[in-house]
Amino acid sequence: MFHLHRRPESGPQLTPWGFYARRPEKARVPARMVAIGLALALVLLAAGCVAVLGAVAQQMGGAFDAAPARFEHLVRTKVAEGQGFDFAGVRAAPGWEVAERVVDTATGSAPRVTITGLQVTNTGDATEVMRHAFTLRNGSEWVADIECYCHEIEPGETGLMHCKVVAAPAPLTYDAIVVADSY
Repeated sequence: MFHLHRRPESGPQLTPWGFYARRPEKARVPARMVAIGLALALVLLAAGCVAVLGAVAQQMGGAFDAAPARFEHLVRTKVAEGQGFDFAGVRAAPGWEVAERVVDTATGSAPRVTITGLQVTNTGDATEVMRHAFTLRNGSEWVADIECYCHEIEPGETGLMHCKVVAAPAPLTYDAIVVADSY
């Protein structure tokens, strides 16, 4: 019989309607909800990372497509050593030379060459950073590439180009100098 004043005994209980009531099972709902929430958060985090990487890749691909080809309109001009020349908005003054540095016979290193005394005037209508590559050739054979650069030069101003010292084969023989715009 069901008494309100006494605590029910453990085990199946008889209800006032005559049914045996099941003891309620322990709720596993909070642990399950936390696990589902963590799994959902990880899926959303991974999807967000993929979306960000996709957007960056798309923008980078567009940037590479929009960038002009570096050597598409490369202009090369044959020049004579020491002579003045006009090239790509630049007027070079006469008197420059290809200078060979002394070879270190103790180490047997290759000769070093550079260009000295190269003064240029900006003949264009905009401020320019001058950068040119000089190629020394012997017939169709490449001998050396010398890169020269100068700070920003306003239109009409003159500046001295600084040229890198590069290794060249010994003995240094060349019959042509070709200048190209490095940009």
